Amino acid sequence: MRFLWRHLPQSANARIVRNFRTPMASLLATVATVGGWASVLPAQVASPISSSIVVQSPAFVPAPDAQGTSSATANSSNPASRPRALGSLSYLRTSIENGRSQLTAHRLPNPAEAKTKLINQMQSFEAYLGGAQSSNAQAWFKFLKWNDLLREVAAQEPNLRVLTDVELSYHQNIEGFEYSPYQAMRTAIRNYIDAQRFGANPEGTLKILDSQLEKLLKLTEADNATSELERMRDIGQITNYLYSANQTPELVFAFRNAYSQPNMRVMVGESFVNRAIGRPVNQPNPVNECVLGTRVLGNSFISGSVFADLVPHNNGVSVRLTLSGNFSSDNIGYNRGVKVYTTGSSPVYASKLISITPTGTITQPAVASTNLQTQINGIDHRLRIVRRIATRKAAEQKQEANAIGQYRLETRLAKQFNDQIEQQLAQGGGGMRGLDVLNQEPVELKRLGVPKPTWALQSNNSHILADFREADVAQLAAPGPSPLPKSATGIVAEVHQSLPINLAAAFLGGRTLHSWEMDDLVRQFTGSVPAELQAESEGKPWSLQFAEHHPLEVEFEDGLAIVSLRIVKMSSGEQELPQPATVVAKYRPVVAGGYLVLERQGDVEMLFLNAPRGLRAVTLRSFFKGKFDKLFKERSEPRSVSFTTRMPNLPQLTVSNVTFSHGWAQLTVQ
Repeated sequence: MRFLWRHLPQSANARIVRNFRTPMASLLATVATVGGWASVLPAQVASPISSSIVVQSPAFVPAPDAQGTSSATANSSNPASRPRALGSLSYLRTSIENGRSQLTAHRLPNPAEAKTKLINQMQSFEAYLGGAQSSNAQAWFKFLKWNDLLREVAAQEPNLRVLTDVELSYHQNIEGFEYSPYQAMRTAIRNYIDAQRFGANPEGTLKILDSQLEKLLKLTEADNATSELERMRDIGQITNYLYSANQTPELVFAFRNAYSQPNMRVMVGESFVNRAIGRPVNQPNPVNECVLGTRVLGNSFISGSVFADLVPHNNGVSVRLTLSGNFSSDNIGYNRGVKVYTTGSSPVYASKLISITPTGTITQPAVASTNLQTQINGIDHRLRIVRRIATRKAAEQKQEANAIGQYRLETRLAKQFNDQIEQQLAQGGGGMRGLDVLNQEPVELKRLGVPKPTWALQSNNSHILADFREADVAQLAAPGPSPLPKSATGIVAEVHQSLPINLAAAFLGGRTLHSWEMDDLVRQFTGSVPAELQAESEGKPWSLQFAEHHPLEVEFEDGLAIVSLRIVKMSSGEQELPQPATVVAKYRPVVAGGYLVLERQGDVEMLFLNAPRGLRAVTLRSFFKGKFDKLFKERSEPRSVSFTTRMPNLPQLTVSNVTFSHGWAQLTVQ
């Protein structure tokens, strides 16, 4: 890949474009934007959690798209004591039995039809690129292993391993891969692979699927002691086979429904919202009024604070912004040479309800209430009789004047509070668009072939709750909500182990990763390549072939994050270790001084299904052990959480707790 990258026409250097996409951060910033009577906060918050890099090479000039546009704490370790994940076992077992009787050859994908569709798609793709002989097409063909694809399509018995490598070349964060022609090619190749795998030998396929359903029955026995991770792996693989073979859709749906809970939740406490929104208010205003024929001049002052109250909302976030404080004034009234010296005071209250929904931001007019009380401190005129008349008249009109003044104060306060919030929403650059950032499909996910996560957002009296579910049509998500206790304040983020497993599957599943392409792949996601990785890509060549199902596994249990790479084959030069292996590293979280550090527990393990023998095998095993020791470092760099770049009024956030248990990772920041 590096060779192709460096020898593509027009340029040898990639242009890096940073593109920050943080839906939850955007939401928090939008809420902060409506903080009222304060500095405007942008609606996008850059977060290291979800920053992404797009690699764009001038050599890769995407053709116009379909619209004609173009661009270039731990629990028992006994698995049986852990919570069951399958819900109604009797229902699932009945579904399995029914599924076994519904296996049928006529539903298997047809290799000939899939081949015809692939050939037609290849022809359309050539035309899309400007013709097979165009320089743009030739550059793409080298990168996408087009000759390998042509050879396997023409073969009587295509090599599925080669086809998988070709299909995976379309799963990269490269500009253009988000366009429909590239995705259609990816789908057509995958469908052809599935058709060859399951449809070429219908009788054999049905026997294998029947045996897999028998295995599924054992996995759903009430006394089955298989660990949750292993059970999810096996169930996921079987349901994936059934889906790809177009068999027993009701059974596939039943198991996906049993593992359909969100695998990520973010909880934002009301106290945190107020840390982002709460502001002191100290606002002077001149007074220039005419009340009952008297011109009143002077100064007024409002002091208090703005705070937020979360309001229940089932399909979005509602927050009531409230100004609570005190009003005071010192005025002089002028009427026909008479001066009336007064002071006024009142508690003030103003509020405005804002609802951020999937369809937009809805605001209600601000309302205000006061209880104005004025005090006449003196009346001045050169004639005593005039002063006496003025005093009597002022006393008679005081109640009416207070009512007029109170009405005007409430009207002015409501309008000023309303206008400032609306202005800040408009200036916030996206606040009025509501949650459309969550409705959009991130272009990076489309390029990698990762489905857009489904999400649900709500608020109650104490929290904002955002749930995300990342799983494609054949993947499993969480079996239920996290059972871990949660802090009532700050931000609590919870991730189920299925999330990283599902994300890695689209990019690593079945991929052969070569040392010489690692620098380019890393650059796609980070924008830079560490010196040690650059040296690795330029050193002695080696490769890893990952398992097609669950190539990477993460297990959160017993206070540890157990990271596993499931590898089918390792190669170095001309030597190979064809035995399947699992590389395991265990990490324990340490929180110190508000920072999170992951410390590796023990050595990196290489577990082989069949231990390799012989001098060469031992040498290769030692060689790769060194590589994995470098990959899984003994200690991670300290990490903190910060929004202060775009929320300067928000205090520095610190990590207060990290828990790995019951398949969930929980991070609490304060």
